[in-house]
Amino acid sequence: MFINCLCYIITEVINRMKKTLAFIFFISFFLLISPKKAEAIILFQDNFNDGNADGWSIDYLTPADGDTSWNDSKWEVNDNGEYGITFTDTQMRTISSAGDNVWYDYIYVVELTGKSGVDKNIVFRYKDRDNWYSFHLRDDGIRFGTMKNGKYFDNNGKLLSTFSFENNITYLLKIVIRENLVSFFVNGQCVVEDLEMSDNFILKGKIGLYASTGDSIYRTSVWFDNVIVCTLDDPYNCDYP
Repeated sequence: MFINCLCYIITEVINRMKKTLAFIFFISFFLLISPKKAEAIILFQDNFNDGNADGWSIDYLTPADGDTSWNDSKWEVNDNGEYGITFTDTQMRTISSAGDNVWYDYIYVVELTGKSGVDKNIVFRYKDRDNWYSFHLRDDGIRFGTMKNGKYFDNNGKLLSTFSFENNITYLLKIVIRENLVSFFVNGQCVVEDLEMSDNFILKGKIGLYASTGDSIYRTSVWFDNVIVCTLDDPYNCDYP
């Protein structure tokens, strides 16, 4: 009787071990064949903590490069480690660009702080001074701008969002570009979703920081920080490390 009981116990233990091993094997196999989440590849980043803006190129749009108005209005890295410009006159526009002209689909993240003025802009797929896309940010909302062969269009000032931008507040901006669609996020909130770039005449391009006084008499001061560009592999994890 004792031997029979012992044999029964041993058999049960062995069976349970088999079941446990089978379960472990199944889980391990499942983990091996399950697709792993791809991590975004960082294409470019700059937090300006080194005190310079190496790698950025400046285009002076109006007035033209060489005009004496630019003598007192220059792009610079300030003591807070921000990159930007303060205009000392009206009717001034300039873009500082970085990256690679072969960039196609990407995520572009940047912090923006307006110190004065009404115009704030973020540029993407920047080919050259005469060809680029942008989001134009003002206190009454967001517009989409297109510079094509030196002519600027904004769909007659049509608002895409009524999200209001105020001075002396830092905003975390994110642009997600996928083929001919672009989405725009502010502080994690999607304010423009899958906007179709119907013309889509620029398929590739760099990123840009655009400063402008606009048509206002107010003098603009705008600053940028913690710029990062990455691939679309993980659109939720492209914030500055």
